[in-house]
Amino acid sequence: MTRQGVADLLMGGAVLLMAVAMAHLLRAMLATVRAMRAGHAGAWLLTDSLRFHDEARAPAAARPHVRAVRASFRRLWPWALAAMALAVPAAILAA
Repeated sequence: MTRQGVADLLMGGAVLLMAVAMAHLLRAMLATVRAMRAGHAGAWLLTDSLRFHDEARAPAAARPHVRAVRASFRRLWPWALAAMALAVPAAILAA
């Protein structure tokens, strides 16, 4: 197998892993919308985004959604990092 073939296989794996990461990101975005619909939003969201992830400040109806946002992001990072771990050597081999 040539270097280009190995690079193509690595990049294909990276694309699949990134697709899984994007699915987790979509799940986090949907949970964010649900939390906002439950009353956990306001003008402060533009300037104090860390407040959004603070479960203690969220209304009771929005707390499960805030937990879902955090859980989705925790699940996203390993997939995204694994995709990058495959994409970097693929780019080096393809050059």
